[in-house]
Amino acid sequence: MKLCEKENALFERWQNERGYDTFITDGVICPEQWENENKKIVFVLKEANAKGETLDWRACLSDHEKSRNWGSTWNNIARWTKALLEGGDYIEYFTPAERSKWLCRVAVVNLKKVAGGSSTKHKELVRYTQSDVSFIWEQLCIYSPDIIIACGSWVDWLLWEEILSSKQKTDEYVSGELFGRCYKTRFPNRDSDTTVICWRHPNSRYNSKEMFDAISVIGLEIY
Repeated sequence: MKLCEKENALFERWQNERGYDTFITDGVICPEQWENENKKIVFVLKEANAKGETLDWRACLSDHEKSRNWGSTWNNIARWTKALLEGGDYIEYFTPAERSKWLCRVAVVNLKKVAGGSSTKHKELVRYTQSDVSFIWEQLCIYSPDIIIACGSWVDWLLWEEILSSKQKTDEYVSGELFGRCYKTRFPNRDSDTTVICWRHPNSRYNSKEMFDAISVIGLEIY
């Protein structure tokens, strides 16, 4: 079964079993590109800002016209992808096509598959995540990534406490800061550990060049 077929089968079962009226499908943006990547990276976010909508993020993010107005979140994820995969210089401005080129090299996963608004209701995020733990773990297992970027402290906490809690993990950090600390976990059928990086939300007001430089250093430490 192809990767996208595995994703779609999971999402159909997920939505049906949980009875969600709307649903955000996400994951690997470009399966063909993903298969060719030496380092497979998954960005984990809280939820989509698309309340009441059903969207396929994979289609939107791979089409630079559809994602043209999606804002700074995706510019920063594109920058961080570049930092981890190739390093080099910070890019201040992306064209929509350039941004999609980088996004097509990674996977993006929302913990909460029912979209919210511009501001996350964290009690609701926790409730959905706790209810959907087995589905979220199953989705991550499809990708068996080399690196997981936990985008924000709430995502980091939920991954640690709920999703990876019964799985193999260590508290061995390559960096001790809240944003930048790393630990290892192990997915089935992998010969090596996956590195989980606690990082900032991509829409953070923190200086984007400083974030790029910092995650570039972490990438060098990991590899």
